[in-house]
Amino acid sequence: MKLSQTIKALTAIYKKYGDLDVICSSDDEGNSYQHVVYSPTIGNFDGQDFDCDKNTKKPDCVCIN
Repeated sequence: MKLSQTIKALTAIYKKYGDLDVICSSDDEGNSYQHVVYSPTIGNFDGQDFDCDKNTKKPDCVCIN
């Protein structure tokens, strides 16, 4: 999912329900959940590891937790 799609979906939810808490799941099966506590961070994701070193290369993703 792209950032623009996420923003569009979140904007619609915000307009309908107001300022809700944001949570995330530990995996795609929803085995556990936790609150999102940090601001979004840009970085690079290689499919397994996330690198937020802004000096390495152009970011390719945003991490929400």
